[in-house]
Amino acid sequence: MLYKGTIVIDVPYKGKWYSIDSLRGNPELYENSDVPNEVVSRAISALDSAWSEVDYVPTKEQTRSICEEALRKEFGEARFVRDTYPYGVAF
Repeated sequence: MLYKGTIVIDVPYKGKWYSIDSLRGNPELYENSDVPNEVVSRAISALDSAWSEVDYVPTKEQTRSICEEALRKEFGEARFVRDTYPYGVAF
């Protein structure tokens, strides 16, 4: 389930692509999913590091860019999938 404020970005790992909810850095969200623990750990670490350097309140577009760039640096590639900002409801 995706929640308001979710930005989903796919990242590659060992020949497969995995979806990361880039605004929810909780490993428990990925329990019983097909996302390997290493991908989750690396993604959370990359995102935490990127956000630790932000010293301003970003716009929605800046937030997406910060998340996408952090994951691209970590995994070599990253592709935006979708967000829930325009909708404001879970789907």
